Amino acid sequence: MNEKHLRRKVLDKEGNPVINQFGHAITPELTKNEITYVEQELAKGRSVRGLAIELETTETRIKQIRDNKDSHTRMMDYQKSVLIPAKLDTLIEFVLKQSEQIDELSKSLSKLVTEQGRVRKALYLKQIGEAKLRTDNRNLKNERDELRKLLHKKTGIDVGPYKRDD
Repeated sequence: MNEKHLRRKVLDKEGNPVINQFGHAITPELTKNEITYVEQELAKGRSVRGLAIELETTETRIKQIRDNKDSHTRMMDYQKSVLIPAKLDTLIEFVLKQSEQIDELSKSLSKLVTEQGRVRKALYLKQIGEAKLRTDNRNLKNERDELRKLLHKKTGIDVGPYKRDD
């Protein structure tokens, strides 16, 4: 345990700190106001070490207050009366912000779904158009080949490759 932060010590008649059997300086007990302050700070979530440094006492004194059954009820009462309403307002504010963000996300999602539908429709029409172009191109080539074949039969002039029925 680090006791360098201790300035409050129990002093003997000569002004020297009283040392316990383990070689540590003895600190005076906390006053009622300090105990109330410690209970409130512990209820808020402060650390034992931070409180010990602030009050210039040992961590053991703070832990004794924390572990006391009466302190538990007082800390719970403090949390119910002071901390929970404050946290409730914060929670309500947080939930409102979250609901606004959810609304914005749902709007952007609906826009994306609409855009996705448009893109899919365009792709579908493009595929249909490409298929129609392929069939039209195939039909034109077949007609051209038939005309070449007919021209070759009637005139004997060979105008290029065509599909022969030979």
